Amino acid sequence: MEIQVLIDPIGDNHYQAWSGPPFPFVAEGDSPYEAINNLRKLIEDRLKAGATVCRIEVPAHESSLIQWAGMWKPDDPLIAEWKHAVEDYRRQMDEDPNAL
Repeated sequence: MEIQVLIDPIGDNHYQAWSGPPFPFVAEGDSPYEAINNLRKLIEDRLKAGATVCRIEVPAHESSLIQWAGMWKPDDPLIAEWKHAVEDYRRQMDEDPNAL
């Protein structure tokens, strides 16, 4: 299994190695290599103590909002007017040097 690790210099020749869930550990070392090895040891110790890492499959759940998807007709004049108003507003904001 591979995990992502952030190595952060924290002083002269001293480093921290950070991992994220499910391994919320931080280890230090006098080199990036040593910090990573210390992090690896923390994880291995946790697994040796009985922790287990596994993957599970979760069934897909269809949102109740799916019934509203595509409810506006693309040729609806009200929707066309709304889109035009949005485009005009965007153009005005892009041209205004004092806009947010």
